[in-house]
Amino acid sequence: MLIAGLFSSVLLFGLIYSLQNSRKQAVSLANQMTKDLRQSEEKIRQITSTVPSAVYQHSLDKKGSQKFLFISRYAETIFGVSPEKIINDFSLVWAMVLPEEVEPLVQSIKIATESLKPWLHEFRIKDAHGNLKWIHGNSVYDKTLEDGAVVFNGFFTDVTAQKQAEAE
Repeated sequence: MLIAGLFSSVLLFGLIYSLQNSRKQAVSLANQMTKDLRQSEEKIRQITSTVPSAVYQHSLDKKGSQKFLFISRYAETIFGVSPEKIINDFSLVWAMVLPEEVEPLVQSIKIATESLKPWLHEFRIKDAHGNLKWIHGNSVYDKTLEDGAVVFNGFFTDVTAQKQAEAE
């Protein structure tokens, strides 16, 4: 009986030791994965902050509600509004679109989201500072969310200088 109790104690000690090591390994792996994820996020932030376009992720749900899930810092250069404000209030960007540009823009987005084909469109805005700008938008389908919202990844580029050069 004494030997059985001793054997059980050794097995229990071994199990506890093994569980502690497994826990330490799991914690170490989780810490490394978190570090790797942060480094990847920082790398993406650095890249998108230096690209001379506003990189974004846009969603359109079945009810027609749109929002930016992400938009890079360059959005402030193009629209004159911080990315945080644009993410919190999608209507800020729509309010800048010139009235005669709204319907063609809406139709181009509708066609792209229904067909899941790339979206490519040029339109004019009046930015938050009152400057008239030509914007080139380009995006591609990424995924459809569980709620049916369609997600596109793309970019906006200010092509005003090119349009002015073409007009001369």
